[in-house]
Amino acid sequence: MYVPKDLLGGYKSQRNGKKQNKFSNDLTLGNSAAKKVRQEIKNSLVGQNSIGNFMGDSSALELNLGNKNGQKFFPSDEITIWAWNVNGVRAMIKKKKLDDFFKSVSPEILCLSETKIDEGALSDLKLERKIPKEYLQYWNCCVPPIKGYAGTAIFTKVIPLSVKYDIGIPKHDKEGRTITLEYEKFYLVAVYVPNAGSSLKWLNYRVAQWDVDFRNYLKSLELKGKPVILMGDLNVAQLDIDVYNPQGYDRYPCFTEEERTSFSMFKNLGFIDTFREIYPGKIKFSFWDVRSSMRKENKGWRLDYAIVSKSIFPAVVDSEIHTDIWGSDHCPISLTFDQSYIDLDDFKEDINFDENDSDDKSEMDFEEEEKINMPDFDCEQFSEPIELDKGPPEPTATIFDEDPNKENIFDNKE
Repeated sequence: MYVPKDLLGGYKSQRNGKKQNKFSNDLTLGNSAAKKVRQEIKNSLVGQNSIGNFMGDSSALELNLGNKNGQKFFPSDEITIWAWNVNGVRAMIKKKKLDDFFKSVSPEILCLSETKIDEGALSDLKLERKIPKEYLQYWNCCVPPIKGYAGTAIFTKVIPLSVKYDIGIPKHDKEGRTITLEYEKFYLVAVYVPNAGSSLKWLNYRVAQWDVDFRNYLKSLELKGKPVILMGDLNVAQLDIDVYNPQGYDRYPCFTEEERTSFSMFKNLGFIDTFREIYPGKIKFSFWDVRSSMRKENKGWRLDYAIVSKSIFPAVVDSEIHTDIWGSDHCPISLTFDQSYIDLDDFKEDINFDENDSDDKSEMDFEEEEKINMPDFDCEQFSEPIELDKGPPEPTATIFDEDPNKENIFDNKE
């Protein structure tokens, strides 16, 4: 559904009482084999009217194939960003599902999660050549010895001002879970949030470490003077209506009290779940378990989100979940907004921005604020004691986890 700009703008201005705008790291691989792979990819691009550019020695890759300059500006103020958990980019490309998507949608920006690709496979299979040439490509892959696990990518027609891979905390930065692109009026963050695992093995790491550090990272971006747009698989269904049958799932990953309470901190820190804000009672899912005929029967979960800094929500035109697009166990989501309604001066005023001390506030400051507002819950009664320096467990492989061997069965509706 398309929400008229004047309607949504007026709606928001009445709700929050704010004045209207117009419309209302790098991880060092340290491994000679990985460096050899890098060089092979670079060499393969020579003579192909291409540029291969790596950010230091990270497991991240920037590719610009056949489009040396890209577009410097968005063609219009109204921008649509898409995000899709593809459950393995190789299968999507092999079965031409991604190609069909590019041909039918031609997105200005597409964020992928759970790409399940490492740089070696990217080079060997030359998957990057399967992406239309008008897109700049940014890949963040899992770090060796991990292979074929997690990972994110962004394809964009418009040149970003800057690119950042990961969030700068080594224990979180081994699986290629985030990419941040800076544009003139906003930061775009593509994310694939860790799953707590079918046995909740990752639960403590997820809510006590990753969630806190990731939210701190988003706030640190805001303090640089621009709002944040977050797109991707957050691996949580916050409300009962975000699960087809919430009874009995309270100890399942993505729907535990701990994860749902942790997600609520986004709102406390000034971020808006755009789909739920626009459609407060709408039942729509973005993920269906691979077992049985869950998708055909629409027995799903809403795990994919478009989240924005609160002060720019009046710029949002629509936030949608595209259940009609198949190809993965997730369907894509999209966020449409009008950047002409983003006033950076107003945004800085809203967050009390001070360029002289915008970098002085530490992550611990945000974490202490979270502790003040965070409702009490006891992780230890359900799983292992929290070890704050432990970092994530090794990747697991069960049906509801981030399974590297999970098959992509949703090729069509038959």
